[in-house]
Amino acid sequence: MATGEQLKSLIESYLESDDAHFLAVAMQVAASEAQRLAGAATGLSYADVTRSCDEAIKDAIIHDRKKIDTADVLKTLAERKAINGK
Repeated sequence: MATGEQLKSLIESYLESDDAHFLAVAMQVAASEAQRLAGAATGLSYADVTRSCDEAIKDAIIHDRKKIDTADVLKTLAERKAINGK
């Protein structure tokens, strides 16, 4: 999740049409989210990570949501670890 400072920077760069800065901050946010997911997936097999993603997708469909966010995948990764006793 983006920090308050990152959100402020994204909004300012968007309003100022500073595309380069906007892209740089957006990439920082994406990298941070990727690190969180990678950390949560540590110890799981590729198959377990795939199942976790499938579960997040299924949950979104069941609850009529149009998107999946990091929290959804973090939840299913934690559930998969619990199932595997990791």
